[in-house]
Amino acid sequence: MPTPRQLVREASALGAKFRICGADVVVDGIDNLAQPLRAELQIYVTNGFIYDLIGGNDADAEATGFLQKLGVTAVLVADRAGAIAAVEELSRAEWVGLDIETAPKREFADPRPAIAINADGSISATQKRASDGAGLDPHLAEIASLQLYAGGARCFVFRGEALRLMLASRWLRQQRLVCHNAGIEVAFLRHHTTPIEGVKGHPIECTMQAGGRRRLRRRAATPGECGKRDPRFGAAQGAPDIRLGGTPVITWTGRLCGERRGAGVAAVAEAQGRHHRPAVHPRLRAAAQRRHPGRRHGAARPRSRPRRARPAG
Repeated sequence: MPTPRQLVREASALGAKFRICGADVVVDGIDNLAQPLRAELQIYVTNGFIYDLIGGNDADAEATGFLQKLGVTAVLVADRAGAIAAVEELSRAEWVGLDIETAPKREFADPRPAIAINADGSISATQKRASDGAGLDPHLAEIASLQLYAGGARCFVFRGEALRLMLASRWLRQQRLVCHNAGIEVAFLRHHTTPIEGVKGHPIECTMQAGGRRRLRRRAATPGECGKRDPRFGAAQGAPDIRLGGTPVITWTGRLCGERRGAGVAAVAEAQGRHHRPAVHPRLRAAAQRRHPGRRHGAARPRSRPRRARPAG
């Protein structure tokens, strides 16, 4: 029986296109293939060999490796019993890290680009990037999963029935939450949930506001500066709606929160001033200096003034 790579090479040469769709592989044009080739290819698609071959697991390699480095296990919670058990464990913490993953609604989702395959059946090093921005719009996308972490060795990932119960719960609204780039969480959770009368939550903490726009993994080197209050969302959540807040690994968010809290607007402004200074990439600066030697690059150019005409005589 041919290997998965040989089947992918043959099918690709005959015009078949392979696309990753969630945890599955969609083969466009598989019905146009000969019956023996189609049957053998379908076996490897079903058992996951094709998914691994075309790089489906590579997208998760960094995140899973990061979890192993931290000693944290992701626990899938999909039913009511699992949600209750997770809440009991999380309720012992003062701060809870929150993160959501979104997915475009079917009517607004664009298919991911086909995987570029070389003539020998290997995966090309140059792949088209998906440019669908619907997943960041709460009107065009929905919440696919919610992750909660409060320190320790377990991070809980809520899906299905457990996700619906968590989004509708009083418990979540009563927690002191911290997340990275809270604007996305705030927009989605306010749009996809209903306020509960008499329940007033806490302002959300934003690690991106505290530590600048650098990746959360790099911000983790100085955990004392994380967990500061985001003054924007504290004001925006004054209405009787939920006070909840995307995509970094939640384990850092949960582990870093609580080191310094309530630092105030002044401390946040100080952190922004340190990390939001405009900069020019070294390669761009070097190229500009070669083109225009002697000119200062990386700073604002002074506005040129028109020359005054000399008086006659």
